[in-house]
Amino acid sequence: MGYTLTERWLLAAEVPPGKLKERHRKALERSRRFPSPVNVLYPIIVWFLNRFGPLVILSSFKRASRLSETEFEQFLIGLKKTSNTYLRGLGILAFFPLMEVLTETDTLESEFIHPLEKPVME
Repeated sequence: MGYTLTERWLLAAEVPPGKLKERHRKALERSRRFPSPVNVLYPIIVWFLNRFGPLVILSSFKRASRLSETEFEQFLIGLKKTSNTYLRGLGILAFFPLMEVLTETDTLESEFIHPLEKPVME
């Protein structure tokens, strides 16, 4: 089964395969919160990185989603260190919602009580 570029990034970030689809869906929902032109262009940005990122960084005609594990790691490192600021910026835009999903904490099921609403102890 093939993974998309963003799913491959989540797998490289050690997201368990059982939670992969849920986290990927949440990341796509978060990408819709970007300002107006970027939220519409987000799928195009990911497509561009998937198709042309490895060509620029690794000189490889493969899609980023179909690279081997070591090539994918080299691609991510190269994307962080590239001197092409546009490509680096596109990488940040593409992976930012994924980083948000990785760092989100599970909400507690307990009821939240505002500090000012707590009973006063006398």
